[in-house]
Amino acid sequence: MRVLGIDTGSTHLAWAVVAPAEGPTPAVLLAHGAVEGKPHTPLAYRLWAAGQELGQVARAHQVSHVGYELVFQHARRGGGAMDAALFTGAVLAALALYEPEGYTPNQVKAVAVGHGGADKKQVAAHVRELVGVPAGLRLSAHVTDAIGVALCRLAQERPLDLLPLVAAARTR
Repeated sequence: MRVLGIDTGSTHLAWAVVAPAEGPTPAVLLAHGAVEGKPHTPLAYRLWAAGQELGQVARAHQVSHVGYELVFQHARRGGGAMDAALFTGAVLAALALYEPEGYTPNQVKAVAVGHGGADKKQVAAHVRELVGVPAGLRLSAHVTDAIGVALCRLAQERPLDLLPLVAAARTR
């Protein structure tokens, strides 16, 4: 089982591929990246290109499941909510065969840290630990969000694999 997690934004899409692990961590990060839109490129082309690139990522990494961050949270930031919703739509259309599931930031926090009130730094530190990211590897906040989304999808499909991880997160 391999899960593609996607953090959608108004100008970018960050992604991470995660799989269950056998060893010191409950999951492993297989790949990560971002689809950056060029500001002067027509929106329709950026949407098409994002869908194409994520489709290639899913095929290249033999993904079986997809999770994405729900967009309504972006509305509070203003300005980019419509573009974020459009990018999410492009993702859903391109990856429909993988039956994508959406998760709120609070759901991501609950899986990563054990409660929905965690801050971004806590979530980033925990998801790095949960997938065994080496200390020296720099990841953007968007990529760590994508890892968290992938862990949500993994937890939905294989909850028993992630129970120890949530219990450990609660003791920190």
